[in-house]
Formats: sequence, structure tokens, C-alpha cells
Amino acid sequence: MSDQTQADKNKFDNLKKKLEDQATVEVTKLWSKNTVTLDNLSKIMEAGHKEFTEKTGRQMTYSEMREMYG
Repeated sequence: MSDQTQADKNKFDNLKKKLEDQATVEVTKLWSKNTVTLDNLSKIMEAGHKEFTEKTGRQMTYSEMREMYG
């Protein structure tokens, strides 16, 4: 694998990890406030999807969504 390809893969993996970690923090906040609802969870995933699209220039795949958000 070329250095550029490896760097791109690392950048992509770091983005996915960042989005997953942000979602975990947000869900933890919802749990602590006892405000876990489908709407609130959907908003967290939508925000992550939007950032993913902005940073990668493409839509998140179903597999990527499952990987990050379970």
C-alpha cells in the first residue's frame, strides 16, 4: 500500500472513530438526563452522517453506519 493510500485510510479511520466517540458522548448525556428517545438518537446519527458526507464527499454506506452506530 502506498504512503498516500495508507494516509488516506488512516484519515478515514480516524474520522469514523471520531464520529463514533462523539455519538457515545451524546448518548451518555441523553442517558444521564433520561431523555433517550428515537428522535434524539436519530439527531445524533444525522449529525454524524452530515459531517461524514462533508468530510468524505460521499454518503455513508449501511455497513459504515452499522460499524459506527451499531
